[in-house]
Amino acid sequence: SETPFTRIIEHKHFEFGTQPKTIITREYSKTWKRGDEPYYPVNNDRNNKLYTAYKRLAEQ
Repeated sequence: SETPFTRIIEHKHFEFGTQPKTIITREYSKTWKRGDEPYYPVNNDRNNKLYTAYKRLAEQ
């Protein structure tokens, strides 16, 4: 990929974003290893079932 970062955030676009200046945050990916917290969702059957259960609870 030509872009070395995973995500870029420009904070002045958040709520109350009328500042004349901004802060930019860039997130960089790293190789996952056992013991690390996964920071992107894993779309598998187990997690999809959890999502469905939480969604049902939220709709109640």
